[in-house]
Amino acid sequence: MPQLERRGAVCITMSKYVEIFWGEEPEYESEKQFLARVEADLNAQGVRATILANFHTRRSSRQIDFFVVTPNHACHVELKSFSGVLRGGTNGSWSAVKPDGTHVDIEQGNPYTQALTAKFAISDDMNVFARDTPGVPRPSGGKRFYTQFDCVVCVFPNLAAGSEVPSDYKVKTLGYPDFLKSIVSPGPRPQWSGDHWTAFITNLALVRAAATTGQPADADSLIKDYGDRFKDFHSPRLHELVATPATLDGTMVSSVGLVDRLIGTTSAQILGPAGSGKSHLAKHIMLAALSHASVPILARAGLYGGRLSALLDRSVAPFVARTANELLKAAAATGSCHPAA
Repeated sequence: MPQLERRGAVCITMSKYVEIFWGEEPEYESEKQFLARVEADLNAQGVRATILANFHTRRSSRQIDFFVVTPNHACHVELKSFSGVLRGGTNGSWSAVKPDGTHVDIEQGNPYTQALTAKFAISDDMNVFARDTPGVPRPSGGKRFYTQFDCVVCVFPNLAAGSEVPSDYKVKTLGYPDFLKSIVSPGPRPQWSGDHWTAFITNLALVRAAATTGQPADADSLIKDYGDRFKDFHSPRLHELVATPATLDGTMVSSVGLVDRLIGTTSAQILGPAGSGKSHLAKHIMLAALSHASVPILARAGLYGGRLSALLDRSVAPFVARTANELLKAAAATGSCHPAA
């Protein structure tokens, strides 16, 4: 049985099928209800899915409501909670016809244009990520990533019968029931593995969302799971340590020797010009630390937004459904040290 946690009027489940990552927890009630509904429905059908929620694209800072990935389909979702019979086109404002026959303009921008702009922004981020990350498959024939996922304006919970709104190969306008049927059916999807999606989620600095039961996690299991996932993610992307000269406390040493000498130190600063292998060395030190009962955390300074706790939470999110503070408490309980690079 899945464990449940009630948050206001929305029940979030600990699903074994659906993983959710977000930039920030959704604020609007319609977004919370949509997220809970699609998670519950996918879970009930046994459909594995990864949902990216409430985040901004990196290149254009375009706000994205949801991006849903199943084993055979991927879809960007622009969520709208309009009521009434809708009227609108690919440009200009939409309107809603109320039960008494009155027309009310919807002053929220054009949903079709919003969805299409967001679709291109996601595609741009995917393109940069694939270009900069070795081994990530790219569309064949010089095509762009927007050809490899659907884009939907999802009217939640229902698109009223008689609505006249645009729906074409660029952007579909669907009510929630039709959206759900679509995402569990075969459709376009980048040829990415789970590791590729994990790396993309990390690149976007999204945080794993998980309801907690209030019960403390087993510290040993938590540390082991974190270490296993950290190693599985970083090891395949890291070639062997290249021996380069370095100085430690004024003494010339090989970078290979630095790994063993720095394990267990309270703090260390790696200095050097761009391209000298600082990040490469730091990752080797962190992976070596795992075999010395340590808990490494890779915190990227470029993602620091003024709150260290938020940065650390984002740093551990791809590997454990807990906060960084919970991970560090588990490390202390097991006698592990926890250097952060």
